[in-house]
Amino acid sequence: MALLLSVQIFAQSRNPANQVARSNSYYIYEKNPVNIVPSQFRRYIIPQLRAMQQEFYLFLKKLNPYSDNLVEIKKQSLDIHTSFSNFKEACGEGQENCYEKMKDTYRKAKKLDLLIIDLNLNKIKYNWKDMNKLTELSVLLDNLMVQNYSLLHSLEEFLITYQTSYFPYVDMESRFGKKVYDIKFNGELILTVMFKGLLRQDINSVLNQFFLTTERIIESKDGPKIIANRLEELNIAWNTFHMKMTKGNHNLPKKLTQTIKLMHNRWNSILKIALK
Repeated sequence: MALLLSVQIFAQSRNPANQVARSNSYYIYEKNPVNIVPSQFRRYIIPQLRAMQQEFYLFLKKLNPYSDNLVEIKKQSLDIHTSFSNFKEACGEGQENCYEKMKDTYRKAKKLDLLIIDLNLNKIKYNWKDMNKLTELSVLLDNLMVQNYSLLHSLEEFLITYQTSYFPYVDMESRFGKKVYDIKFNGELILTVMFKGLLRQDINSVLNQFFLTTERIIESKDGPKIIANRLEELNIAWNTFHMKMTKGNHNLPKKLTQTIKLMHNRWNSILKIALK
């Protein structure tokens, strides 16, 4: 059904709001725009995308016991990024809650630090079977901890000197931006470290081409326009993953394929709304 819908995506002609015309496609279609109404996006599409994201995390947790901790680290790295965006906006506009937004970013970075320490000290159990993957995980955790420590140090200096004569009047982006981005990137990178071979490749593919994209779409003010613009490539990315997980050579347990099928039904419902 999703495959057939992808042929129809750009055959839908709508009114101007949030319309996006496309010129290239994997499928043959009439080059007409797709329209996604903002109210439908907020009411129906965002909840379905969030549910798919949570089910994807559940899928990873069922595949590997370490994923439970790695998902939490990934989520916390995103929370830091989101909080920093709010902090930067508040301080840039001189709002009174600038200091509170700054402390919120610090609290989230501190929580990430505790998650990494707990995983390193209490959760990782080395064995010869998984030694290569566990070593890679350890290296990534160390890198993430160093990056987060650097951010914590900068934030502490910022908090101590805020509204004093020692306050460092430096652009927020240049002072914190790269550190926050590196934390977010490594939080994403660490998510699939405990998988290997073709399975890791397929999971990485859907993570980068579908879930990280929809994650940005959910948070963006231009979400309806972005998803309309990228609907077809998202559809191809999802259907490729769905096919490989349910009909490929991974031989997944039935409970896991059922989770994938549930996500597939959610994606079909999103397509129906987008093409309505």
